[in-house]
Amino acid sequence: MIKLEDIQRNAPLEGVEPGQVVRVVATEPAGADGITLVYRTAEGKIQERMLFRADEPNLSIATVNRPWSFEASGEELKLGIEAYRIRFRSDDGGAYVGRYAASAPDYRRVRVHASPATSALCAG
Repeated sequence: MIKLEDIQRNAPLEGVEPGQVVRVVATEPAGADGITLVYRTAEGKIQERMLFRADEPNLSIATVNRPWSFEASGEELKLGIEAYRIRFRSDDGGAYVGRYAASAPDYRRVRVHASPATSALCAG
């Protein structure tokens, strides 16, 4: 629960629109027991609504979480980045060669991108 006077600009709010988190654009006092709230919805629409003391129990500051997280080991991250670096550096348009990655902790077989000249050297 948040008090009306504690609502600040750019705050993410829950309880204004059903099932949505909105971002506060501006607030303006509307008497002793209300405010005019200007907010942006998740779709980007700017809307306005009067909020009163009776609305306070439904309002809360939203916790904004990332839609993804990274929980892999650092060694796997380095291996993946190196594979992508090799893949995107090549300009042959898509020749792949299989190679064992000696730096991988479990010596997994990885696919790297290589030029035709490098493919001939790495094939053996």
